Amino acid sequence: ICTWKDTDDTLVLSAENFAHTHAKVLKNLFSKDVKIRIVLFIRRQDHWIESYFNQFTKTGEIKGSVDSFIHSIISEETSEFFNPNWLLQFNEWKRYFEDTRVVVYEDAKDDLLRSFYSTAELDLPSDLGRIDKKQVSLNSLQLAYLIENNSNTTRKEFNRLKMICMKAESTDTSNEKFSFISKQCRQNILDYYRDSNKKLFDEIGIEKQEYFAIEEDNARYIDFKEFTQSRDYIDFKNTCDDIMSTHDVIAGTG
Repeated sequence: ICTWKDTDDTLVLSAENFAHTHAKVLKNLFSKDVKIRIVLFIRRQDHWIESYFNQFTKTGEIKGSVDSFIHSIISEETSEFFNPNWLLQFNEWKRYFEDTRVVVYEDAKDDLLRSFYSTAELDLPSDLGRIDKKQVSLNSLQLAYLIENNSNTTRKEFNRLKMICMKAESTDTSNEKFSFISKQCRQNILDYYRDSNKKLFDEIGIEKQEYFAIEEDNARYIDFKEFTQSRDYIDFKNTCDDIMSTHDVIAGTG
């Protein structure tokens, strides 16, 4: 940013952890005559929190259950994690940048990159590809394996666990999407953000009823303990144990 000039090509800054607290900092980095456009992607909070939890589990930044994580997110007593109060995020960005636009994830999820470029009014690169979800997402078996085994691990041990579960051969049901968040818990999350969501949608002039009630075709909920006792998970865990054993032998011969 320090070396960029507004006479150069367009500068795109993108990060999942951009928050309203960065708005003032970002504003002060640029001269007043620089044209800046903010594109804020919003997602239904129960889906967002679940994705956030899965990502943090994958990177080893959290240890524990999804229930405790949800409590941390919506607790008024902690600011450890990003809080998906989209009204708060929108108002603070717009306070510093008048040209702040909102993209609803559910409307753009089939092609997020193209939605971003379109909303930002930028020319679409000719070589723009698509994001392969398998590169960024864990299936339910891998996620459960890391949750179950990451309670007291060092960073080195965690990286080894992740490598093993990524190598493990999945069973036929590995691509079936399960959720460890119950329907009632999802509704509690939506109820918590109900008022702020309504105010935001009224302000930007859209209607999104799915942000206020659980749809019937949401991901199949399964109790975490029940899932880890299932035949599919036990087979997957045995495969991971076999890889771990082989890896130990290989590592020991070096």
